[in-house]
Order: sequence, then C-alpha cells, then structure tokens
Amino acid sequence: MNKSEILALRTAEPLLAYLRASYPPLAGPYKMNSDPEDRRSVETVAIPSRIFSIFLEKQIVVEGNLAESGNDIDLSGFSYGPVFVSDNDGHVSCIECAIVDDDEVGRFAFEVRDPVVFGLIGGDAERSLADRVRVITYLVRGFSQFVGCGGGIVGFLSEGVRVLSDLVRSMRLAYADGTGDKTSDARETAHTSDDSPHKIPIHENQSNAQEPEK
Repeated sequence: MNKSEILALRTAEPLLAYLRASYPPLAGPYKMNSDPEDRRSVETVAIPSRIFSIFLEKQIVVEGNLAESGNDIDLSGFSYGPVFVSDNDGHVSCIECAIVDDDEVGRFAFEVRDPVVFGLIGGDAERSLADRVRVITYLVRGFSQFVGCGGGIVGFLSEGVRVLSDLVRSMRLAYADGTGDKTSDARETAHTSDDSPHKIPIHENQSNAQEPEK
C-alpha cells in the first residue's frame, strides 16, 4: 500500500468513526424508495467521469492540506434544501436535494430520496478502490454538516456511510491478503461516457459555467 492509498484510508476511517459515534442512525441500513428492478439496472451505470474527477480532485486538495498544515477545515461548497425541477411540459417539481458547488463547472444536486450516487461510485470497477474511497469520503463529510436539518438527509447519508464502510473493508482485505488494488489509477484509465442510458438522479446547473473542453 503506497502513501497515497494510506492517506485515503486515514481520512475515511476517522470520518466513519466520528459519524457512527455522533449520529448512531447513520450506522443503520437505508431502504431505497426505488423499485428493486430499477435499482439493479441503475447499479450497472457508472457516475459520469467528469463528475467523479471533480470530486476526486477536491478530496486530493483535502489530503494535500493535511500533508502541508496538518488540518483541513474547509466545508464550503455544500448545501442542502429544496430544488425546483421542470420537465419538457413545463410541470415543476420541488425535490429535496444535497448540493455540491464547483466554481468551474456549476452545481450538482443529488436527490436525497434516491441516493444511488454512492452505489454508483462504490461499484465503479474502472476506478481504484482508493479513489472511490476518496470521492465518497468527500461527499459524506461535506453533507454530514446538515444532519439535524430534518428531511431525508440521514437516510441519504446512511447509504453513503454503508458504501464507504464496505469500500474501506475491501481495501483493507485486499492488502491484508497480498492481492492489493489491481485497478488502474482513475486519472489514467477512466473512460466512462457522460451519456448514460439510465436516468441518474443528479441534476446539473451550468448556467454560469464554461463548457468543458472535449
């Protein structure tokens, strides 16, 4: 296990310990509202590569801050609340969402009622275990500040805690038995298309952002 992978674990494990001790409901199972057949189909779809890379780079900044100054206190860029969404016919819905801001790309809103994003990240075999741990650590830590705000945030986060716990366990087992993480680094091998055939409950607002170069 190299130093980078060790740091991924050293941020994930204390976060999990803190959340379980401070918010016991987060350690419980979360039952998704979606139909089981729908859940199986969505689990075969990867989170868009661009979104994964954005969150990965943000967590790498956190790790850099820890290495340089010994702490990271920045929890900016996260919000939580109702989001308006309209369909092609102009019908408007109000959806409870967990939101991440990015200065360059825009905003990403994850539907709290259907937290498939954690399973999509955790099950993405194109990514290394360490990078999947990093991305979910980033999201879980950021959204944990909204526990106590009511709504479905605890259920949403409990799914994130479950997936992160499974990944940490897998990472520990992989190195304990000497197999290691054979998955190539995400920044070198990720090639997931942003054009997913399945509707993933992630909403983007790019009105103030430049279109990424292709």
